[in-house]
Amino acid sequence: RTVEFRKMVKALNEDGLRVVMDVVYNHTAASGQANTSVLDRIVPGYYQRLLADGSVANSTCCANTATENAMMGKLVVDSVVTWAREYKVDGFRFDLMGHHPKANILAVRKALDALTVEKDGVDGKKIILYGEGWNFGEIADDARFVQATQKNMAGTGIATFSDRARDAVRGGGPFDADPGVQGFASGLYTDPNPDAANGTPAQQKARLLHYQDLIKVGLSGNLADYTFTDTSGTRVKGSQVDYNGAPAGY
Repeated sequence: RTVEFRKMVKALNEDGLRVVMDVVYNHTAASGQANTSVLDRIVPGYYQRLLADGSVANSTCCANTATENAMMGKLVVDSVVTWAREYKVDGFRFDLMGHHPKANILAVRKALDALTVEKDGVDGKKIILYGEGWNFGEIADDARFVQATQKNMAGTGIATFSDRARDAVRGGGPFDADPGVQGFASGLYTDPNPDAANGTPAQQKARLLHYQDLIKVGLSGNLADYTFTDTSGTRVKGSQVDYNGAPAGY
């Protein structure tokens, strides 16, 4: 499988395509002494993130890892460098990046930037990094460390997903109980479905206009200082547009 993976990356590169790998360091399939547990069986209680009662945190729906601990953070950096140098992977998409310390992701960037064609056979500065900068769980709001969340990663050159544009274009959010909520591209107000969750025509129109502003901010790359005329005719910055109580431009 190792050889197959290397051949795949090589073939895609030769066809002019770059390969981005989804890396999921924030949680594991199991913890403790379970048959499918790996890290906890090497050093029990170290690699997994623990709660106050000693149980393993599972806000990611699986057994979380403690990337704030030195050796778990080192595992992330060293393995990403290995994927880049030995397998020639062109980029990395970090699952639930907000569950990592900002310092850990910046360390990954620094280590990749140090790779050169002459020394390592790869230009590390060309490798792209991005991830899910969501803010939730036992480490929410920087409770244990400064997280690699959307707002905290601004200006680092490491990208985060925009749920602002996503929700406005599609409609609703990923945790809605009702999947019939419409958005800009799915007919809100202009081609309404009969779902009561969308509200009255007046409410739909108001939401559609707000979604239009969110999409404009999204198209700007969610820049906080990007200015435009919103749907009320007011000149605003991206950071002044509301997204569920948070600034749309971050």
